[in-house]
Amino acid sequence: GSRFTGDLLKDGKIKWRETQEIYSSPSSWAVHCKKLLNPDKKSGCGWSTIRYKGKKLDWYKATWFRKQRIKKHDDFRAVHGAGEALVGVGGGENSRNSTVAVVVGATQQRFQQVEQPCLLHRTAPKETLILNHGALGTRNIECDLNTLVISTPFSVLDRIQPFTLTISTNCLLLIIFHIWLIHAFSLMHSDGDTFTCKNNLSILQAFPCRARLADKEAAPGIEEEIRESLEQRHLTVVGWYHSHPRAPPQPSLRDCNCQLDYQITMKGESDSSYTPCVGLICSPYVKDESCVDAKYLAYWVMPPPEHRPNEYGKPMQMMYNVAQDSFLTQDLLMEMRLLSEYYRGSPDSLNFCKDFEPHSISYWEKLKRSLTSKLPRDLQVTSGDSQGQAVDHFWEFVKGLIMPV
Repeated sequence: GSRFTGDLLKDGKIKWRETQEIYSSPSSWAVHCKKLLNPDKKSGCGWSTIRYKGKKLDWYKATWFRKQRIKKHDDFRAVHGAGEALVGVGGGENSRNSTVAVVVGATQQRFQQVEQPCLLHRTAPKETLILNHGALGTRNIECDLNTLVISTPFSVLDRIQPFTLTISTNCLLLIIFHIWLIHAFSLMHSDGDTFTCKNNLSILQAFPCRARLADKEAAPGIEEEIRESLEQRHLTVVGWYHSHPRAPPQPSLRDCNCQLDYQITMKGESDSSYTPCVGLICSPYVKDESCVDAKYLAYWVMPPPEHRPNEYGKPMQMMYNVAQDSFLTQDLLMEMRLLSEYYRGSPDSLNFCKDFEPHSISYWEKLKRSLTSKLPRDLQVTSGDSQGQAVDHFWEFVKGLIMPV
């Protein structure tokens, strides 16, 4: 094929060596070169084929945006002194069609590493701006990264999902329990290994990380504990979850940027090393007259087109199935105990005795309703006395964790 060589100038423009012409951006130069080779082809500009010092421009672009995001996060922490909590989603290797998903924690020192993403835990904005993707325009350093973006179903674009998605009830149950314990608005990242079928993602297990960003001493130990658990269970990271306590379950611009970074990181060097990656948002306290249950959104981010690289990624709604587990595992019950102990007495912990408006029910009753649909088969209410006793025992167990006497 043909090879074109240009010089990248300090102002970001490109000087074509052969003609000494100057182009406003690498993409405009790529469009011109593509037209010389194939003037009839209208799709794409060849952005993905451009290299600078042997590395693709996408790598430099992702690195630059990541540095800008890190700077904003550092400025935010300096002003607000926010804490951190790390959580995750997971799956198992023994399922023939399944890929596993887990999110593990990260220390502040790892924040700048692509391979070891981390989480920032912060308070939600008082007024949430929600926009359609088409209203965003191009990337702007002044843009508020807390802005929520409405996710688009794949069916609207007449496309199919990149992979099917199944989430187990045990996984959802632990996620619900975790995010209900505190008011915090949290943002998390994921890392891990690669394996299994690429067309179906089954999320079977959650691994919360009980550490905050400010707790530099405890975070590495908790993270190592999770990593050992993953290795023992032969699990692989393929996703992350976080909560929007009182805002709709739509991803923010920051969420979209992070999710796209993870997708690129987990894509690997070739198709054989590709691992699916999905984000999950849960909104436990959003006030909705028609719904008492918590609201969820699974999403995936569509990269901007090659000829418009400065646009934001487009969040796409992922449809998923819920697989009912047969019973609660000891791992899940232990995680619930550990989470309860960690957040007990925390200033941002929730008082479950208070009423949740506008439904005039207590937070405990709201949590109970949200968890009921996620119970395994052996805790479904039946006419049998033993089954009813088991269900009552579980509710007493949960109540004892969050409302100790």
